[in-house]
Amino acid sequence: MTPSLYADPRTYDLLFADRTDDVAYYRAVACGRVLEYGCGTGRITLPLAAAGHDVTAVDPSSPMLARLAERLAETSLPVRHVLGDATTLSLGERFDTVLFPFNGLAHVHDAAGLAAFFARVHDHLAPGGRFAFDLWIPEPRLLDGAVLESGRFDDPLTGEPVTLREEFSYDALAQVLTTRITLTPVLDPTAKRGWMLAQRQFFPEETRALLAAHGFDVRWRTTRWRAPTDLSVPGFDDAPLDERGAMLAYVCFAR
Repeated sequence: MTPSLYADPRTYDLLFADRTDDVAYYRAVACGRVLEYGCGTGRITLPLAAAGHDVTAVDPSSPMLARLAERLAETSLPVRHVLGDATTLSLGERFDTVLFPFNGLAHVHDAAGLAAFFARVHDHLAPGGRFAFDLWIPEPRLLDGAVLESGRFDDPLTGEPVTLREEFSYDALAQVLTTRITLTPVLDPTAKRGWMLAQRQFFPEETRALLAAHGFDVRWRTTRWRAPTDLSVPGFDDAPLDERGAMLAYVCFAR
């Protein structure tokens, strides 16, 4: 059975180390005490804590949290990290900001899970608090079963040249896109390693309908990681999508 990518946090870090726009965005959006779902290895968690926020970081993957603990041990940042599922975890506390970065909501695949998740957000938000998250805009070529392959690059863990292959398959009824990732050493192809991700696809108008149905008002939406300047009124920054595809980032208030 192909393991989840989240079972291999160092490879996860390798694949996504170049993502920085969302880090700056969430630093600008966060206020007060922060609850971060899907914290992973701390790519966003650590900068938030370094900016002075009191962060509680939640993730359902033990290996990812273990890697976060390693990174925290190299700092003096007082981040509390908790193993837990965003659809069921109840901390009995309120936070000024609840975050679910980097397409995290895509790991909640069905209506019951979504209802449970949004209920947990309501439970954890302080009065007047903000809920911020982002989602990939579905890309037709991936839904159609694209295969993407990289050129050679050096694996920073081994120093050996490797190639990366991503194969996509889409279940249109479940709206779940499965990605199979293969990292192959050029000098020894038999030593290739593979992982899998299964992510629910959310279309923009569907997301707005879900938020409205579950008691949230959208105050900001952007395709370019621009931080809002005034959340007292709704604002939308729907710039044309770039060549890498795009993520829609939202800031919401609970009704």
